[in-house]
Amino acid sequence: MANLIVGIFRKWTGYALVLFGGIQCAANQVSPNIVVILADDLGYSDLGCYGAEIHTPNLDSLAKDGVLFTHFYNAARCCPSRASILTGLYPHQAGVGSMTGREASNEAVPAYQGSLRQDCVTLGEVMKLNGYYTISSGKWHVGEESPEMMPFSRGFERSFFTPGGAGSYYSVGWANGALKPFTLDGVESLPWDGFYDTDAVFDFTIRFLRERPADSPFFAYVTPRAPHWPLHAKPEDIAKYKGVYDCGWDAIRARRYEKQVELGLVSKHWKPAPRSDGDGVVPAWETLSPDRQREMAAKMEVYAAQVDCLDQNVGKLVAFLKEEKQFRNTLILFLSDNGACAEPANKPFGQDWKNGNGGPVGSASSFESYGRCWAEVSNTPFRFWKWKAHEGGISTPLIASWPQGISAKGSVCRQPGHLVDVMATCLDLCDGTYPQTYKGNEIQPMEGISFSPVFQGGQREDPEVLAWEHFANRGILCGKWKLVSQTDDNWTHAKPGPWELYNLDDDRTESSDLAKQMPEKVAELVSRYDEWAKRVGVVGNTADWRQQ
Repeated sequence: MANLIVGIFRKWTGYALVLFGGIQCAANQVSPNIVVILADDLGYSDLGCYGAEIHTPNLDSLAKDGVLFTHFYNAARCCPSRASILTGLYPHQAGVGSMTGREASNEAVPAYQGSLRQDCVTLGEVMKLNGYYTISSGKWHVGEESPEMMPFSRGFERSFFTPGGAGSYYSVGWANGALKPFTLDGVESLPWDGFYDTDAVFDFTIRFLRERPADSPFFAYVTPRAPHWPLHAKPEDIAKYKGVYDCGWDAIRARRYEKQVELGLVSKHWKPAPRSDGDGVVPAWETLSPDRQREMAAKMEVYAAQVDCLDQNVGKLVAFLKEEKQFRNTLILFLSDNGACAEPANKPFGQDWKNGNGGPVGSASSFESYGRCWAEVSNTPFRFWKWKAHEGGISTPLIASWPQGISAKGSVCRQPGHLVDVMATCLDLCDGTYPQTYKGNEIQPMEGISFSPVFQGGQREDPEVLAWEHFANRGILCGKWKLVSQTDDNWTHAKPGPWELYNLDDDRTESSDLAKQMPEKVAELVSRYDEWAKRVGVVGNTADWRQQ
């Protein structure tokens, strides 16, 4: 009951701030439309407005006229982040503390069952209950074993999706030819001539919105796979970046950091994390052979082209909303599910799943990743990458655009936030209700806090703590203090490593571990982490929950 009262108080106080904070709506104005765009494996610095040399004019424009967030967090990996943003809960509470698929989950352990639980509700279900027309287009990845796990069974009235994770951008194929079909409104659908994944996801988003009921606001959950591997991009987009990366990762990372400092996104007092965290796995660019330099520059050209195409499609969606006279009253939230991807981490130059038997990188017959070398650039200035709880794994860009509802245009929010806050914010802005029961199941209270006061230049309520666990990578953030630990890359039998302590106000790049100097603070935060872990269902060692 206490959680329910707190949730109601947060919702109504947050709504009052929006209502009386400067938004001028007519008495008969409908609730805002809401579009959530979740990119896949996009690094913190991969947009122009976050420091990149990649051309992202459409997203940069949304940030210029909206709010840009510097301290927003995800859940470190595809599946957990999707579970969290969809439900307003931590991934374990939603049933996806690990991944989907039988080899990376355990149906007998609710926190790691590998699909959304029945005691949670999705944004599709909640927004539909509150009068919204709900659509989903793109990567689902929160349950793929049965129809009951799919978006059309979890509140989305229209859907175009692939249930799993990675796959070709040009077809439904995996590297070995195994099919990963799309599903259109519950019916399996094969790609057509000229198919390209990012285009298709946005094309179906626009189609579903064009066919919407005239009398309902809409909620769209848009989840392109870009720029997740494989490195697949159109030749005309790749051509834009020819030669841009010939200078190498060290030079590009330095330029991005300088731009971030210039933009005020990072402090000049934060030292950029050293290349490859100082372990020597990623070599200096000038030590590479000319052939290796050409190979790796080409990979980053394709990656940049994938991001470029993603931005083009955001622009296409914005143009449609303007054409429909819906743009001004549509809140667009753009963010990423985790930090940039270094998979496989033991191969700094990336993986070629076709073992040299595919075509040129970027083509439909290739199937490659760009590796740890470039992932560290994408996550500038932070340490590590996707699946770690260090800042490089969990920090996401977040852009909020809502011309009619944001008066603090062009502002930067430096308060911490998390994916769990998206549900609370959506309900706050539409004066919505969150169910205590749904389809006969008692529903867990949502965890998040609305960040809508930021839209009027106000302060949002700070979370008491934020915490993470994924394959024994752990972390907790309490004010300026962050406790974090990493495991090795053997995810099947991962065990937690030693704790590290950082003052993020002074050192967000996590370069000066204070754990040995401040054992009392470590003990305090360990206690807080243990309380959180017990509450959400964390099991410390991966082997323990995998064997149950």
